[in-house]
Amino acid sequence: LNVWLRAFPEASDRLARRLDELTAQDADDPDGPDHRVRVVIPWKAMIVGSIILTIVINLVLWIGR
Repeated sequence: LNVWLRAFPEASDRLARRLDELTAQDADDPDGPDHRVRVVIPWKAMIVGSIILTIVINLVLWIGR
């Protein structure tokens, strides 16, 4: 990606404009449907699971010595 951006320096500007166009809501249709997707991430459960998994892996490695 870095080589591509160095070879075509204006590509990053075009890409940024294109992403802005894609993510901007239509100003012409304020009552239109909202096309955004709401993503729910259970971050608290991920942290607890990560801590538990870390402890389990360390116990298994410790017992295996």
